[in-house]
Amino acid sequence: MGVELGEDSEYADSDAFQSASSTDEEELASSRARYPEFNGEVDMKNPQFKVGMKFRDFKQFKEAVRNYGIQNRYVMNFRPNTKKKCKAFCKKGCHFYLWVSPMVGDKSTVQIKSGVFKHECSKDHNNRHVRANWIAMNYLEQFRANPNWAISVIVQVVKTNQKVNVSRLKAYRVKCIAHRMIDGDEESQILRLHDYRLELIRTHPRSIVIIECNEDVFEGIYICLAPLRAGFLAGCRRLVSLDGCWLKGLYGGQLLSVVGIDANDCIYPIAWAIVRRETKDSWTKFLQVLAQDLRINDSQQWAFMSDRQKGLMPAIHELFPNSEHRYCVRHIHTNFKQTYKGKTLKDQLWSCARATYLSAYKRAIEGLKGMSLGAFEYMKKIEPKHWSRLHFHTQFKCDILLNNMCEVFNSQILKLGLRESLQ
Repeated sequence: MGVELGEDSEYADSDAFQSASSTDEEELASSRARYPEFNGEVDMKNPQFKVGMKFRDFKQFKEAVRNYGIQNRYVMNFRPNTKKKCKAFCKKGCHFYLWVSPMVGDKSTVQIKSGVFKHECSKDHNNRHVRANWIAMNYLEQFRANPNWAISVIVQVVKTNQKVNVSRLKAYRVKCIAHRMIDGDEESQILRLHDYRLELIRTHPRSIVIIECNEDVFEGIYICLAPLRAGFLAGCRRLVSLDGCWLKGLYGGQLLSVVGIDANDCIYPIAWAIVRRETKDSWTKFLQVLAQDLRINDSQQWAFMSDRQKGLMPAIHELFPNSEHRYCVRHIHTNFKQTYKGKTLKDQLWSCARATYLSAYKRAIEGLKGMSLGAFEYMKKIEPKHWSRLHFHTQFKCDILLNNMCEVFNSQILKLGLRESLQ
């Protein structure tokens, strides 16, 4: 049975109950004081409606109705839905409805004037009110505790707790929204880059943080934290790994990184920079600042490990002409196998790279020549001092053949990038 306020059942604007028998102002004020007020912090989890219940505004009322639909598995529609009146009713056409409009004495407050509060239809397991924003907000603490919450688990948890089916796509959007709530979004964070720079310098004195802008447009940033720089110069070998990776965030760009190796043969991040493109100019600027930070005055005392990126190779050759420049053998093989395929040639190439004395290297390279003259000529074009252990300088006490140090660092950056954009 419906309960109404005022003389007109649905379009009533009066604040008094229909049963009010006195027009005395004190009685009317007392009646108004008894009207229940909706408490958003307490009642929003499981809304219970009554005739006369007051809401802060239409937005709060509609949010409460949607939460009611989620908790009870009903889909609600709103029509009419204007600044002066709103009716919430069941999508399946049963008698349930809520009619609200502003109070006469307080136009900013809306009130349920009439309604039927009992459903006569079946519950719905495909509830459009269970939106991605709602799920992210209600499960925010779970995402905070476990940022890597799997999509399949999100689907199952919502189905178990809310008795509602959600698609994997919606669960993916939920994860994006939750991570954005926790970590912030790139648009707001990039506006605070100068604050970020000042905070890094405050917490890590003597750090180098350079932001490059062109007519107030962000072009790039270079970061070398003082504790990392001091630790590397104090106790690490003068061998560094260079690499770049694409950033998958909103603004894209590439991350250039320099990673060293510590006494336990573990990676040691030194410096990194964000640039628009990985070119010779971007690498040159990056390495010039790096040379100042690491006090590279005599390049003969330094070794660099990298892939054969066209912009990076000439930059190292120009800035550090006397240094040892090693090429990642995996990167060499990636190009090698496009023409010379097969495990036999691959193993022979690695035998050449791993040889540690002259006779072993000669046997391996002659073996490669006997297998494929083309493969031999291909490797002959790359000087062995760049990729064979036999030809590496012993002063660095390191015979690595791969650029794994930067690859590990980049893999973690890409995971963070994916979390920020999901994008």
